[in-house]
Amino acid sequence: ADAYMGSMESAMDKVNRALRYNPNQPDGLAVRGSILYLAGETEKGLHLLQDAYGRDKENKAIKQEVQQCHRTHSSLSKGRNCVKRGRYLEAMEHFTAAMKEKTLVPEKTPLFAMVRCERAEAW
Repeated sequence: ADAYMGSMESAMDKVNRALRYNPNQPDGLAVRGSILYLAGETEKGLHLLQDAYGRDKENKAIKQEVQQCHRTHSSLSKGRNCVKRGRYLEAMEHFTAAMKEKTLVPEKTPLFAMVRCERAEAW
C-alpha cells in the first residue's frame, strides 16, 4: 500500500524485512518487483516479477501483474522509440496509454511522474 501512495522507501523497508527470513518467497519477490517498477526502475521490477512468477506458476495475481507490467513497459518503450524517430504525436499516445493503466501506475508514484514528464517532452 505504501508504494501505491508514493512511499517507496517505506514499502521497500517492509518487504526487505519480510524477505530477510525467506529470500525466495514468490509473493515477497513480487512485491519487491512492484515497488521497483513503481519507482521507475521498470526493467529491474519486471525481471523480479518474472522471477517470482517462475517460482509460483499457480499464482494468478503475480501472473496478472507481470502481464500488466509488460503492457505498460511496451507502451513506454514504443513512446521512447517514437521520440528518437521524431514522431512526437505518436509518442504522446503511447505515454498516455501507459499513464491510463491506473491500477499499475497510480498518480502518486515516481513512475507516473516519469511517464508524465516524458509525455510532456514529446509534446
